[in-house]
Amino acid sequence: MVIRASGWISRYDHHSLVGDTVASFIRQLIWNLNEDKMPLFGKPDVKKMEAKGDVKSLIKALRYQPDVQIRLQAIQALGALGDVRAVKPLFTVQNDDDRTVRWGVADALVKIASRSIEPFIAAIHDSSRDVRFRAAACLGSTGDRRAVEPLCTLLKDSDSLVRGTAAWALGKISDSSVVEPLRAALMDGDPLVRGSAARAIGDIQDSMVVEELITALSDEARNVRASVAEALGKSGDPRAVEPLISLLQVDEYLKHTAAEALGKLGDRHAVIPLIAALEENSGRVRKSAARALVALYQGEGMDEQGKQKILAVRQAIQTPHNDSVHCWSDGHTTHTDNGIGVDFPL
Repeated sequence: MVIRASGWISRYDHHSLVGDTVASFIRQLIWNLNEDKMPLFGKPDVKKMEAKGDVKSLIKALRYQPDVQIRLQAIQALGALGDVRAVKPLFTVQNDDDRTVRWGVADALVKIASRSIEPFIAAIHDSSRDVRFRAAACLGSTGDRRAVEPLCTLLKDSDSLVRGTAAWALGKISDSSVVEPLRAALMDGDPLVRGSAARAIGDIQDSMVVEELITALSDEARNVRASVAEALGKSGDPRAVEPLISLLQVDEYLKHTAAEALGKLGDRHAVIPLIAALEENSGRVRKSAARALVALYQGEGMDEQGKQKILAVRQAIQTPHNDSVHCWSDGHTTHTDNGIGVDFPL
């Protein structure tokens, strides 16, 4: 009967209202015929299943293809129940065609991991790259120190996405034992992993790795240099000031990132370079420099001389930003990008 019904779908699956209705009905019928403990007709009652704690039926509802909302509700219910039996079935649907389902799976797995990390530790050995990647992300979300060793194992994974996710996850765990593995990950052959390691070091804010971060500012990959700059901004280490000032001489993206980092460090030596950056052609860079100067002015470590220099450009910082394109009668256009428009309360 299932084989014949599949043929009927091809016959009726066209753009007419009747065809769409019949095809949808047959798809639902096929699914119901292949699932036990489900009503022959009608959608699975996910709310009832959740109320009863019927994990087995909710897992079956993950495969209910006729209605994406049913799958999404089942995912949310499994996340709320937090039963570890749902981990493997959720892994199997994490690549669903529907984006909201994929997001729902990620959220549900994180909720389950917060209750029990053992299934996720076991999953680091799975043959699927996607499962190992998701397991690493969930382990990081727990902040549980028991996840450190499994994540360090994943730093040696053959897949760069898995290694990068493991590095990111280690940055979410407050434990001194993550420093050395992340230091090593800064030397990984893939820029995705090096960038993730830099961001993770920034998250744990460990001054032991500042020298390695400064060296990594010369990385060949721009995304790595940007991640390193962000990490140095979080470090609070004065050794990072001069290297970040040098980064203000590179391209727009790195100038923007360096300016933001200098604003977080709060060092007076950054005042003049940041004032110079207010004259940049890029509105993004000017705004980042202006916000950094405001942060320096309001910070506790700024001396009176530095504050006076910043106050001298207060009007320029607050001048409204004007970014517009004018089309002339002869066909050419001109781009106007003036002002900054950053609030500077005293």
